[in-house]
Amino acid sequence: DIPSVTFQEGFNPLIGVEVTLTNGITASARWNRRRAVTLNLTAVQLMENNANELTASLSYKVDDAAKLFGIKKRNRTTRPRTNGKSASGNNNQQLFASGGSMTLRADYTYNRSSMLIRKIQDNFTQATNGNIAQTLKLSADYALSRMLTLRAFFDWNINHPLVSSASFPTRNTNFGVALRINLTQ
Repeated sequence: DIPSVTFQEGFNPLIGVEVTLTNGITASARWNRRRAVTLNLTAVQLMENNANELTASLSYKVDDAAKLFGIKKRNRTTRPRTNGKSASGNNNQQLFASGGSMTLRADYTYNRSSMLIRKIQDNFTQATNGNIAQTLKLSADYALSRMLTLRAFFDWNINHPLVSSASFPTRNTNFGVALRINLTQ
């Protein structure tokens, strides 16, 4: 006795393109597709779950972010110590380096998923679950040095159910600033 049989297929990505330009801009797009079909022999029904996801990304990397904002570098001069010896002032050279790199990134995702139950004897199809989800993510990473990275981000999510009894529409927004310290060498 076999109560059910499941068939799953997924293409991650079905179609994908990534392009890097000479000026540091990287653009990519991909289409992911998933499907699962379950034949339930005891209930004489077929359950079909589909998901389509489209993603577009754009990123730009600047090697010297000071040039981007028009900030000029200062020359470090030697300063005398209190004990009479001179110091060059690069004690914190590993921790704080001028002219760090900056990476700007934008990602947009559109995901549509649905679940259908097909009753074979009754020749009846019913949608039981489904969702349309959209996500927008913006971020900027600034490498202060090899050990410190400052990150600012903004995330926006919206979910809209296809079946009104499953849930209700929601929107979420997250934003913030993070400082990452890397202690490994």
